[in-house]
Amino acid sequence: MIIPRVKSYKETEKTWKYAGSFALAFENCSFSTDVEKAFKLFLPDTKFCSCGFKLVFKGIDEKHPDEWYRLAVAEEEITAEFCDKRGAINAAASITCLVLDGEAPCGIIEDHPDYSHRGVMIDLARSIREPLQDVKDVIVYMAMSKMNRVHFHLMDAESICFKSDYVPQIKGTKARNGRQYTKKQLSEIVELCDIFAIEAIPEIEVPAHATSLIEAFPQFACDTDIENQSHWCICPTSDEVFELYENIIKEVCSIFHGKYLHVGGDELYFNDAPKLNQLCHWDVCRKCRAFRAKNGLSDIQEQYYYVMKRIYDIVKSCGKTMIMWNDQIDISKESPIPKDVLIAFWRIAYPGRGPYENCTMEDFARQGYKLFNSIYEKTYVDLDEYLREDELKSWTPVSYPEIADDLKKQVVGSEMCAWEYGNREEYGFYDYTLKPNIPMFADRLWDGTEQEYDEDYRKENYKMIFGKKLANDLSPIFGGFLPPRSAKIMTHVEDKDIDTDLIAAVIDELSEIEANGHYARQRFEYIKLLHDIAKLKYIADKQ
Repeated sequence: MIIPRVKSYKETEKTWKYAGSFALAFENCSFSTDVEKAFKLFLPDTKFCSCGFKLVFKGIDEKHPDEWYRLAVAEEEITAEFCDKRGAINAAASITCLVLDGEAPCGIIEDHPDYSHRGVMIDLARSIREPLQDVKDVIVYMAMSKMNRVHFHLMDAESICFKSDYVPQIKGTKARNGRQYTKKQLSEIVELCDIFAIEAIPEIEVPAHATSLIEAFPQFACDTDIENQSHWCICPTSDEVFELYENIIKEVCSIFHGKYLHVGGDELYFNDAPKLNQLCHWDVCRKCRAFRAKNGLSDIQEQYYYVMKRIYDIVKSCGKTMIMWNDQIDISKESPIPKDVLIAFWRIAYPGRGPYENCTMEDFARQGYKLFNSIYEKTYVDLDEYLREDELKSWTPVSYPEIADDLKKQVVGSEMCAWEYGNREEYGFYDYTLKPNIPMFADRLWDGTEQEYDEDYRKENYKMIFGKKLANDLSPIFGGFLPPRSAKIMTHVEDKDIDTDLIAAVIDELSEIEANGHYARQRFEYIKLLHDIAKLKYIADKQ
């Protein structure tokens, strides 16, 4: 099995067997160096020599869908044909699956994705992930799973994840003692993404999630008589505010050179939860009232649009396409947000948190916006009750929320969202849950037909993260396909029912073959987890 599932595999009766080494050859391929690097990152233990099995990457001048590739698998040679760099990387990813299987039917594989936007959102703002190699490993697994977007949440209310020249007062999170990435480290991540032709999308936050920004620049706070005034949302009534945002945007663009820039735009206020003190004071701010009167803005909704359109102009001047979250746009009416903004749909606001009456995802498409659907119940992986394999197997970006058939073309894909990725204290489970999630989610975006997560599928998925097929199924150990997503719970199986013999067998499997690179690191994480689960059984037996 190849994950994501391929569109077509016309098999013959002959069998290809992996011989242990490859001789790479390239024809009409201007990016051969990157393809070779990608292949070696996918298969760090593979030998490459002139006497190895011949593997030819061949660029062709034909009309096919974006990211299309074709593999001709023969006993003596594999030929990969493609029209663009993503197609070549996708071909290398499928060949990797064949190598990890050890053998495969000869034949012709022809393949391309159903959705053009297939990504993962990684939250580094709330706590950077150390070592940096962890982030790089995630990108390798994304490329192996044929994903083509990685979205980095760089900036939030309390912190920014890199050392900024324009807001040096804002540090990293307290959980990391204020530590931040250097720009050089972020550039290393972007360079790795470039190898795989994965678009690295940076995100800053405008105009809410601004607590640390206002503390660094008190003059940007709203002018009210409120005691214990919230610093959640910046007062956007001076040109200096937009000059600061422009400097931050240009700084981020100097690191991330792709097409897109995400500017947030979400969660302007939490009026339904006043205890949070995460509020927007534009309605009572003396500066905002005067500003609205001067500029002919009737209310704070129009003021919000004013802010986002000015930010749009800055992003446009940097040669980028703007992305923004959807929840503060009143889509029940004609939206003034420019139609070339890519909408990141994640929810319709709760009452007290933004526009909600007669607002739907479908209305964004109907008004002409392109969007990707990252609805939080289905695509978030930070809690067990969010992304679930029993529901994901039939979900697609156009199935929930529902959308009319004639508008489905406006939905370009989805992103799986890993919030608090860097926070190991509370979200340490990402060490062993995120990577199995990536190929599972990628499959939904590559092939929209329903998938069954049976034992064979589970073994194929684990093959991709461990670098070998397992004889044993881990599902009876975890009580499901994935380990629980909790800092305190390691298995859904009752302590008394934990099968220590099965745990020992899996540990032996993960330990018996030497491995390098990302496979070795992931095996180590699971071995640690399995030992901890075995301790639960030991403690239960003692009691």
